[in-house]
Amino acid sequence: MKRFCYLLMIGWLSLPLMVNAASMPAAQLSPEQQQWLAQHGQLRVGLVLQAPYAKFDQRLQRLSGANVELMKWLAQSLGIDLVWHNYADLAQLEQAARAGEIDLAPGLTQTPA
Repeated sequence: MKRFCYLLMIGWLSLPLMVNAASMPAAQLSPEQQQWLAQHGQLRVGLVLQAPYAKFDQRLQRLSGANVELMKWLAQSLGIDLVWHNYADLAQLEQAARAGEIDLAPGLTQTPA
């Protein structure tokens, strides 16, 4: 009984934290950035499916992973849609980025030249 009371108190005290965590602040954008987003309405995101950053769940038929969740959070903050493009390897992803087939590719690393 004592343990239940402690758990109940912890849950009650953490409720305000959960409510604040659920709210998403709107992105602060310049007028030019807002205009660009209004014209495009979606971002084309390129991924190489590699756990834990991005993977495709066959059972649920959806993408998941750290980079996927980051991009979903960004899209929600910007109020836009995402169009996902999967690539077999990093070379194909970089080629697609250079060709303008995608707008961004989360998780790419930049190394010194």
